[in-house]
Amino acid sequence: MAVLSDFEVFYIDKVEGSKSVGMMSRIGNKSPAYCTGVGKVLLAYLDEDDLSRYLDTVELKRYTPNTINDSEALKRHLQKIRQQGYTIDDSEHEADIKCAAAPLHDASGKVVASISIAGPRFRINRERMKKEILPAVVQTARSISAQLGYVERR
Repeated sequence: MAVLSDFEVFYIDKVEGSKSVGMMSRIGNKSPAYCTGVGKVLLAYLDEDDLSRYLDTVELKRYTPNTINDSEALKRHLQKIRQQGYTIDDSEHEADIKCAAAPLHDASGKVVASISIAGPRFRINRERMKKEILPAVVQTARSISAQLGYVERR
């Protein structure tokens, strides 16, 4: 689980799996928002002014060959995330790590945090992502949002 802090992802909670691998996401650590699943979800729900300020402030450094480091491409990607309600990070910040992330909404509908499920590419193929990982993270985000008082409008 993560929030935005000074335009970076700040990890506020994490549950390790039984087969965990070393990853950069640790409680209390920060990571770039534009190339992490939890961060891209949070950026997707910023208002236009805050997103413009973000893009004017942050250097979009390339961490892997999959990192989006062009502001116009990132804006298009963020729009898609907002439309679909989730994102998949395919080794954009850490090589060989994939994740699915979704937003947490409060009672007013504002996105206040995001959650993800992440793991090594060799364990998360396209079929497993589509059938297991993505549905689990989206459903969990909806459940947590409901506990925060959010009523989903379709």
